[in-house]
Amino acid sequence: MTRSGVKPFRPPSHLAVRPENRASSLRVSPRDESNKNKSYEQNSLNILLLEDEEAHIQLILRVFESRADVRLTVARTLREARTRLAADTPDLMIIDLLLPDGRGIDLLKETRRNGSLFPAVIMTSHGDEAVAVEAMKAGALDYFVKSVESFANMPRLADRAIREWDHIAERRAAEERLRESNRQLRESEERLRVADRAKSEFLTNMSHELRTPMTVFMTAVDLLLQVDEVPEHRQLLEMADTAAHRLLNLIDDILDVSQIDAGRLKIRQEPFDLSVCVQRAADMFTLQARRKNLKLAVEIAPDVPPIVTGDPDRLGQILVNLIGNAVKFTHKGEVTISVQADRQRLHFAVRDTGIGIPQEKMHLLFQTFTQVDSSLTRRFGGTGLGLAISKRLAELMRGSVKAESREGEGSTFVLTVPLLPGDRTVPADPKGTTVPIGGACHIRVLIAEDDPAIQRLVTMILSRRGYQVVTAESGHDAVAKWQNGDIDVILMDVQMPDMGGLEATGQIRALEEAEGRHTCIIAMTAHARKEDEQACISAGMDGFLAKPVRISAVVEAIESCFV
Repeated sequence: MTRSGVKPFRPPSHLAVRPENRASSLRVSPRDESNKNKSYEQNSLNILLLEDEEAHIQLILRVFESRADVRLTVARTLREARTRLAADTPDLMIIDLLLPDGRGIDLLKETRRNGSLFPAVIMTSHGDEAVAVEAMKAGALDYFVKSVESFANMPRLADRAIREWDHIAERRAAEERLRESNRQLRESEERLRVADRAKSEFLTNMSHELRTPMTVFMTAVDLLLQVDEVPEHRQLLEMADTAAHRLLNLIDDILDVSQIDAGRLKIRQEPFDLSVCVQRAADMFTLQARRKNLKLAVEIAPDVPPIVTGDPDRLGQILVNLIGNAVKFTHKGEVTISVQADRQRLHFAVRDTGIGIPQEKMHLLFQTFTQVDSSLTRRFGGTGLGLAISKRLAELMRGSVKAESREGEGSTFVLTVPLLPGDRTVPADPKGTTVPIGGACHIRVLIAEDDPAIQRLVTMILSRRGYQVVTAESGHDAVAKWQNGDIDVILMDVQMPDMGGLEATGQIRALEEAEGRHTCIIAMTAHARKEDEQACISAGMDGFLAKPVRISAVVEAIESCFV
């Protein structure tokens, strides 16, 4: 402890040792350099004493004589201490405050600034609280005033200082390990974010690049199906159309997996007609079931609320996956879709009389890119994404999907989701509510599209139906042609050179506000995600068509502008 007002210490005569009778370095036990980094309890202690008064040096050497585990080295000046510190880092340094060439406490501060860490104790002939505070701030573990008692207790002081330093070192090492672990974790998270962004951007760009030529392909096939009556030709065109839709579904599935993995897929909450949602999913497979002579039935229990709250698109997507698999793997019999309410849950069961699933393969059902048998992939096609996506969508809806099956006896897949009753009224279904405009020849349609093939095809389709068509190859061109002519409808691509469709729409809406008019703008884009649709609507567009588009969908969208 620091004591103020103490007179300078002078050793008693019976402890005084003549300088010539005592060496300035005491080594009782040789230091094992190979074990230098081990605990001080297992090796000799390397103590560096920085002291210029010979009598004090001799006293300190004497009190350590009985310690066989101590090697004590003396430095009498700051310069000599720096030389010894450069050669070896001590296990403990005992530092006099005042030396011929400066203050010992300044040397301690210097070593700390240079990154050299070792336990240190400051000693002085005069007690001073200010010096004690400065010593602790400089990194000293202890501070004491020279006295017979303090010299006698120096071995215990050394042990305590080193033990305390060991605890500090362990704590610092643990903190450093934690900091390093956190740094590595942050780096890993950043690498994952970068990789996720790169994957998302890659898949988005690939989707756009695939959908653009598919629009040309599928629109051309669709147009040929309307004009070609030769049976052999129609059979080939229908095969091409089916294959194109399979490819489109695969693109959508891969994008969904990417969105779910990235945590970007959001589940909407809105009221919708449950029976309409279920029936639409079933209607998609009516023709396929009829061709296989299968009975396809929908059964909705009377106590199921007609209007519920949720995401009808994602619910429909799960049902389409389940019904599609049931029809695909059933050769004879029936596929039944039933809906029941149980307390606060809805149960959608899809039962079939198909080939069933071996019990040892059931665990593979909901794994990504996995089918229960590789032979089934070759025989029936598919990537194994549908069920994996369905399971993850159900979990996002706070629900679950389970399966029961016996090989050769059929399967039952049950989707369970929370029951959230909705309002009695829902927005009118836009499908089938448009009114044919009759006078198509008076409608001027601007096609803002940079792909020449899509321009020609859409122009051909609309011209055959009597529309007047104007084309633009960029956003700037679209705005200029809108300003120059009486445009009734714009089919606006989103990604175009110079200016994209979102910015072009914003400029048109700003100009319209000043003129007091409104032009119907419909997005027709290969950016087909829900967030892309929302971005288009937020930009001021009136409708959204994802490429590839059906001829009927384009016409219906145009006609809906005049309802």
